Amino acid sequence: MVCFSATKYLLPITLTIILAGIYPHKVSGQNCGCAPQQCCNQYGYCGTGNGYCGKGCRSGRCYASPVSVIVTDSFFNGIAEKADGKCPGKRFYTRAAFLQALRAYPQFGTTGSADDSKREIAAFFAHVTHETGHFCYIEEINGPSKDYCDENNREYPCAQGKGYYGRGPIQLSWNYNYGAAGKSIGFDGLNNPQIVAANNVVSFKTGLWFWMNQCHDIITSKQGFGATIRAVNGPLECDGANPNTVNARVKYYIEYCDKLGVHPGNNIRYFCYIEEINGPSKDYCDENNREYPCTQGKGYYGRGPIQLSWNYNYGAAGKSIGFNGLNNPQIVAANNVVSFKTGLWFWMNQCHDIITSKQGFGATIRAVNGPLECDGANPNTVNARVKYYREYCDKLGVHPGNNIRC
Repeated sequence: MVCFSATKYLLPITLTIILAGIYPHKVSGQNCGCAPQQCCNQYGYCGTGNGYCGKGCRSGRCYASPVSVIVTDSFFNGIAEKADGKCPGKRFYTRAAFLQALRAYPQFGTTGSADDSKREIAAFFAHVTHETGHFCYIEEINGPSKDYCDENNREYPCAQGKGYYGRGPIQLSWNYNYGAAGKSIGFDGLNNPQIVAANNVVSFKTGLWFWMNQCHDIITSKQGFGATIRAVNGPLECDGANPNTVNARVKYYIEYCDKLGVHPGNNIRYFCYIEEINGPSKDYCDENNREYPCTQGKGYYGRGPIQLSWNYNYGAAGKSIGFNGLNNPQIVAANNVVSFKTGLWFWMNQCHDIITSKQGFGATIRAVNGPLECDGANPNTVNARVKYYREYCDKLGVHPGNNIRC
């Protein structure tokens, strides 16, 4: 006996009617390949009018993107003009190629307020400027001599004789990035990585692909430009690894924010790292603590805004906040809300009463990291903390008070 399901057949009929109502103009086949006068919309259909040529338009005669109004010829060319005339990138990286690539990423520069859009655009081009030397370099310097093949990655295995070194505006690197970008954009990233340095639209698409997957949510959720530095090249620059390159990126970001008439926001460099430098190599297990015993194979090194450390802190914080700090300490570096909760938990238990009872900022240094910094143990780090404290007091319009050192 064959049973007829009305729901099974009514759903596609209903969707067809709905789509016809939304897009009243001529509709042709999915996935596009539209007629010259038509646009391909974000759902892969051809037609004319705002539903096709407006927001999300992939190709054809798309209406101007708000990003194109912000990224003017003057803005774009102002970056390239600072590169030497002999640079190969000056003829490769064009505003037209950028805007064409942008059609595949309609969320870029359009999320949040007008200021949010400008900050995202400034952040993207700050990284691009640094990575390419003002649109000078298409490929990484000495790239062919470097090994960017992660042989442990089974999903995107390296092709023999192919180099996955930095190419394009964001200097896409590693086989797993070439493979994933190619799959998303529509090119064979594993067997033809060199297309990123040959086709300027594909090149910009790889930069935008990386940005939308790694940085877009960071900058639009107001985590700050510093967090995007970690996403782009954190292990090689953050955590004090290369402060000069961090400073260079920040300089470009502030410059472009100024050109676009927007405040750069907070946390433009200081929220660069999530985990302690070389943390996994350090032992933060207090075996004498019976209340919060260490779990084998777990590391209780510094994570989060206050760099929570030691098994007894992870255990107690987890118990208070609501996560398994002994068996899942890594959540502090994976969930940003939990991460901030651990910082606030430590502060409220160790520092809140100190600062509110006017014992001074210096006493909070002792509470946070006293044995390693106070009493002359490391005056440089004490001075750094005091510098930031004074800076933020000044920004908030308040006197720093007394006893600011330990």
